[in-house]
Amino acid sequence: MEFYTGRNKRHDNQPLWEWIVRSACAQGVRGATVTMASLGFGHHRRIEPPNFFQLSDQPVVITMVLTDEESDKFVGSLKRDGVKDLFYVKQAIEFETL
Repeated sequence: MEFYTGRNKRHDNQPLWEWIVRSACAQGVRGATVTMASLGFGHHRRIEPPNFFQLSDQPVVITMVLTDEESDKFVGSLKRDGVKDLFYVKQAIEFETL
């Protein structure tokens, strides 16, 4: 599962991406990875190249490996907590630890 937001988005007085990772950890999610992207665009269709003054507007992707049940539970908790400015992609996967 991947969540997409921006570096400047906030929730409960902290960066949204950080709040999501801390929430996932508190809920027992097995892991999360945050990727800070340098370029992208979304529904607004604006591509803004990074520069020193715009770093806070750059895309952030949070990746988690979740079962269907875990992802439904986690997304439900985000909705209950009033999270905004977040887009996610959920797809079926197969995983195991070797």
